[in-house]
Amino acid sequence: MSSLRIRKVLAPTLAPPRSVREKGGDGTGPATPLARRLLLLVAAVALPLLGLAAWTVWSAQEGIRARAERALLDRVRTVALAFERDFDRAWTLLDALARSGALARGDLDGFEREMRAASAVFDGVPVTLVAADGTIALSTLWPLGGRRFGIRASDAARRAMAEGRAEVTDLFQAPVSGLPSVGVLVPVLALDAESAGGEGGRRVVAGAVGLSFPRDRVAATLRAAAGLSEADARAGRVAAVLDRSGVSVARTGAEEGIVGHPARPEVMARLAPRDEAILGGLATLDGVPAITAFVRGPRSGYHFILTVPEAEFATPLHAGIVRTAGLGALVLAAGLGLAAWIARRTVLAFRAAAAAAGEGPAAAPATGLREADELARALRAALDERRRAEAALAESEARLRAVFDSGLLGLAIFDATTGRTLAANDCALRLMDCTGEEFLSGARDWRAATPPGHRHLDERAIRQIRETGRADPFEKEFLRKDGTRVPVRLTAAPLPGQAGRVVVGIEDLSARREADAALRESEARFRLVAESAPVMLWMGDREGGCVYLNRALRAFWGVAPDAMAGFDWSATLHPEDRDALLAPFSRAMQARTGFTVEARFRRADGEYRVLRAEARPRFGPGGEFLGMIGVNVDVTETRRAEAALREGQARLRDLLATLDLTTVMARDLDGTVRFWSAGCERLYGWTAAEAAGREAHALLETRFPMPLPEIEAALLRDGEWRGDLRQRRRDGSEVVVSTHKSLRRDAGGRPVAVAESLTDVTALRRAEEQQALLARELDHRAKNALAVVQAAVRLTPKDDPAAFARAVEGRVAALARAHTMLAEGQWRGAALRPLIEAELAAFLPGETVVSDRSAPPRVEVAGPDLALAPVAMQALSMAVHELATNAVKYGGLSASGGRVRVSWHVDGAAGLLRLRWEEAGGPPIAGPPARRGFGSRVLEATVRDQLGGQVERLWGPSGLVCEIAIPVERTVVAVAGRRPGPAAAG
Repeated sequence: MSSLRIRKVLAPTLAPPRSVREKGGDGTGPATPLARRLLLLVAAVALPLLGLAAWTVWSAQEGIRARAERALLDRVRTVALAFERDFDRAWTLLDALARSGALARGDLDGFEREMRAASAVFDGVPVTLVAADGTIALSTLWPLGGRRFGIRASDAARRAMAEGRAEVTDLFQAPVSGLPSVGVLVPVLALDAESAGGEGGRRVVAGAVGLSFPRDRVAATLRAAAGLSEADARAGRVAAVLDRSGVSVARTGAEEGIVGHPARPEVMARLAPRDEAILGGLATLDGVPAITAFVRGPRSGYHFILTVPEAEFATPLHAGIVRTAGLGALVLAAGLGLAAWIARRTVLAFRAAAAAAGEGPAAAPATGLREADELARALRAALDERRRAEAALAESEARLRAVFDSGLLGLAIFDATTGRTLAANDCALRLMDCTGEEFLSGARDWRAATPPGHRHLDERAIRQIRETGRADPFEKEFLRKDGTRVPVRLTAAPLPGQAGRVVVGIEDLSARREADAALRESEARFRLVAESAPVMLWMGDREGGCVYLNRALRAFWGVAPDAMAGFDWSATLHPEDRDALLAPFSRAMQARTGFTVEARFRRADGEYRVLRAEARPRFGPGGEFLGMIGVNVDVTETRRAEAALREGQARLRDLLATLDLTTVMARDLDGTVRFWSAGCERLYGWTAAEAAGREAHALLETRFPMPLPEIEAALLRDGEWRGDLRQRRRDGSEVVVSTHKSLRRDAGGRPVAVAESLTDVTALRRAEEQQALLARELDHRAKNALAVVQAAVRLTPKDDPAAFARAVEGRVAALARAHTMLAEGQWRGAALRPLIEAELAAFLPGETVVSDRSAPPRVEVAGPDLALAPVAMQALSMAVHELATNAVKYGGLSASGGRVRVSWHVDGAAGLLRLRWEEAGGPPIAGPPARRGFGSRVLEATVRDQLGGQVERLWGPSGLVCEIAIPVERTVVAVAGRRPGPAAAG
């Protein structure tokens, strides 16, 4: 509808108040310039975005730096692997020479040819034979058949012969070539002369075979493995090799004054305690801060180092922040300039409009701004006898027009006397399926859009308006031209100053009813999941009454599904526990916070069980409090075990009291021991003679629960003090004693001594700590179970309710089986084989999952006996469950002749547990699926995110092959016959 028609209808209503017409003002305070507001708006938007961009650059650089450090360490490992591979080859070759038949027969010419062949394998590096007297007998550096005498072998060769073991030497001066070299030495063993003719004789060292890598060859190997150029060396990127003593063997870049000399002590101190690391805080020889990657060779013990300037890690961050700050400054400057320009043009346009309005009706506004031109025309039309009131009228009309034409709500102005609709906005016309022309001509209005069955609602509302001036809100439908119906809600209110005229708000209820339907569907899904959950779930209203109990909790209380709303759960509380539960429950309801409490509840069979209730508040879309939702866990058996423990502790204390194990000590006020009983001797190990005259606290290295002056002050004030002390026995062990200090006074009331009675409560305190640990573990496991069930419910696709229920039941059952195995293993871990067999047996009822080499099965399980950590048990149970689900639906177990083989082994070299899932005999597979299903995402998220492993799937003609590799340290607690590994802590 046009604003002119609205003005005609509402003219009396829109007239400004008499006080405004008389005063001619608008009542507002000092105005803020438009330019300032636009500049503030630009700054408010640009500055937070600039800060966010800088924070994003900083966060991204942290990840980039971590990846760069890992790449640097991998590069050093590659360098170490190149050297260790050469040392291993040399070791193997020299061991074969040491066992040579020609050497055993004394055929030195034949052995020399073998030495030269070995030398050729390493491009002619020197190979030597050291005689038993420590001199060099043969060398490939001498002419064939040539001999030298009296040349002593290196100290490393003589040491290898003396110790009878092979070794990689430190950097030394080769006796024959005179070059600095690194050697590999292997002793030559032979039967001694006394047992040479018999079997099993004693073997002695008869010499040594050595291979010397010249330092230049070591340097060449380093440059090739590190891949660093002279330009890299000038830029500060340097690779180096240190022998076991820390002497520099080779480095890239300048070597003068470095190679052949020991490394700096501060460098060796950082390298000593570890086998590989990324080290910061070190500087190059030029004093440039650097990042150093270090790996120690497992066989040689050499140190392999790669150094990169710290600036290479920090430069990208600085550059990114500088670029971000520069770009942000440009954007901010451009925005501020544009805001200033717009403000200036806008102000000029409005000033031109005001000037044009004051020039009279003949003036034609041409300000360049459409809104300013409209304002000028409106001002010119109002320059009559009502000029003083036009400003207020225009403002009031603009507000009404904005609301009326906003389209957020259907609005119509209705004359209750005549029954005619005087005006309607576009939203109301759309709901009545009426065009503006039809409405103005009277061809279609609210009567035509109302179905016959709903017209009595309109008539009743009209009667109420005529009698009372307003009508109660009601719902009806509008009949569209195509026969469809639109649900609406009508609210009527009298129009001020317009007798008989009413403004009617028309709200479209279609979206709300669709939302209600979606909510009902969501509630149905929730109930389906909750009913299948193996835990006791409940939901309460804002008054604390029952809204919902799942199947497990209804079975516990014996409540019928249709009787939940009227069920009084508080009536099942044990009378002694009512206050202990209802008080925190009431506080949590008032504060809208969660709570955790334990109490005894009467089960349907009359037995009281201890339930641990953990609840969280529920809120509606608008933030309104709806009540609590929570889970109950039966902890009766746990609490009985704790009570039994406490009872045992009490019996122990009674027994100790009966056996008179209390000790007594008397001392002066300054702590000097005056009396030391036999009980003290048994408790601490010090005799009375040794303790007499010594300060007791220093002798026992006492640790007090509070400052000693405070204890002494309490003793002087109260005459006694009780508490636990931690003290040291003579053998160094620690003891916890419960002490009662009593102050002794003389006849004049002056304190003269302190008597102490001590009881060894070390075992009691440890038992209390273990009890607290058990309680925390129970709390942790209950929360973990809730979190996993919640994640399974949230992540499972919900398009098909039946499939959703089956998927959730399957995943919860898989977690339950893993949880049962862990509980049977007391949460220290459980075996992998029973876990896999149990998961697969759930998909093959009536069939046997056969391990190793039994009769041909549909499922074969093969692998060593492994105990898995608790965190790995739940994750692998989900992974195997998803693979089995896929196999039953689409893979090897979906056909009668299909098979699945599951095998695993521990890859010690790589530190990985490798598990292989292989299907055969299923439907033919053309290749990988076109899209990744939810099961694949669960599999990858479980293995990669939870365990840090990798998943690789191959779709071959015979079926799916899935390879899973998981770090042993995060997965395996123990292998059969081995001690538990680090993962036991999980």
